[in-house]
Amino acid sequence: MKNAKSDGHSGSARGRQAIWALREALTAGGLGMPLTVWYDLRDDSSDARDTEDNFGLLDQDGREKPAMRAIRALTRATGGLAYAGMIRDVPYGVHAMRLANAAEVLMILWNEKPAGGRVEFPTQTFLSATDAFGARIQPEIDSGNARISLDEEAGPVYLLFKR
Repeated sequence: MKNAKSDGHSGSARGRQAIWALREALTAGGLGMPLTVWYDLRDDSSDARDTEDNFGLLDQDGREKPAMRAIRALTRATGGLAYAGMIRDVPYGVHAMRLANAAEVLMILWNEKPAGGRVEFPTQTFLSATDAFGARIQPEIDSGNARISLDEEAGPVYLLFKR
């Protein structure tokens, strides 16, 4: 994470915090923890160089940081879905969580390895793909299969399928 220690207000540092917040929430959910507490809601000061002052989901003035936007996107993506387990047969460093309801299945995938990777899936029941902040991802589609990149720095991706 470039510039994170010297500038807690940089785009890269705040983007990194967002990915860590998502990964913490997803890991806690996957472990069955009913509650996750983030330290803290608001930055303790406006000092960009003091790492202890920059853990908030909101900045010192109460404006949302990328971490808060990412948590909101996670909440929107998972609303109305129940945890249905972790997918075990995935490459080393990749994590895949499954959530579902009677009509849809959401796969949340993230990679902890910097080398990244690609995910391939059939298009028959595919509905949408979004990034960690809820922005649409356009997969590459070829011969009935779709592919997206799974980049550690970009964070989790949400793949929605109809049942």
